[in-house]
Amino acid sequence: MSTKYEFYNPLTNQTSITYGLRQRGNSFTIQAGESHTLESIVIKLTAPHGSPGTCTVNVHSVDGSGKPIGGSLSSGTFDGNTSVGIVTIPMSAVILNAGAKYCFLVRAALGSANNYINLDFRASTGTYPDGSWITTNDGVAWTVDTTSDVYFEEWGDTLVGSELAGRFSVVGTQLYYIDASDDERYLLGIPVTYNLGKELIGRLGIRETELHYIDAYGTERYFVGTMLVYADDGELVGRLGIKDTELHYIDKYENERYLLGELVV
Repeated sequence: MSTKYEFYNPLTNQTSITYGLRQRGNSFTIQAGESHTLESIVIKLTAPHGSPGTCTVNVHSVDGSGKPIGGSLSSGTFDGNTSVGIVTIPMSAVILNAGAKYCFLVRAALGSANNYINLDFRASTGTYPDGSWITTNDGVAWTVDTTSDVYFEEWGDTLVGSELAGRFSVVGTQLYYIDASDDERYLLGIPVTYNLGKELIGRLGIRETELHYIDAYGTERYFVGTMLVYADDGELVGRLGIKDTELHYIDKYENERYLLGELVV
């Protein structure tokens, strides 16, 4: 069942023109114990000017200053020519993890100075506590305004299966398992691997910024970054890899799919 997670529903006092490279949106933080699969983003629009065409909403991770980084984690579209008022945009599925901060960005890429959408927001007196108004006019330089916030709702489904137990994350160059309360559970560089006879056969370890499996004698056995992932029918679908100090799943086309530091267990 779909659940409303993060949201901010103020009495809006301004609209912001969005077209071309001009993007507008807001950051938001997933609360403790509320990891879930994203389903939709809700925004509020004043009537468009002209015909801005098909518009997009994209979700990104953010850096320490709250600015978007990396490729789109999830996307959705809506008709900018006809959408007005409270608008729900179905989004492609992605797991949003407890404690992580993201942002959504609204864009009318086909629009122009005479064809644009008007995104409603609360200027100067925004009170959403876990995110901020984000803007760019060129897709390169980003501005984070901590005093303003967009009208938005973020809806999703609870994770399929049992209660969230934890996630993987990289701290420095070491891989950790962290429980759902974000208390460090154990360093994955330390756990050892046994065969059925309980004989020690190896362990996981970090070498520089790469994840390796190392045998019981301390000899490097193989680089886990080259571990291949297959579908049930045997088709190659991707691999594991290290990017900087973060563990990623990468598809067979070498496009970064998602950060395993965000993967829930």
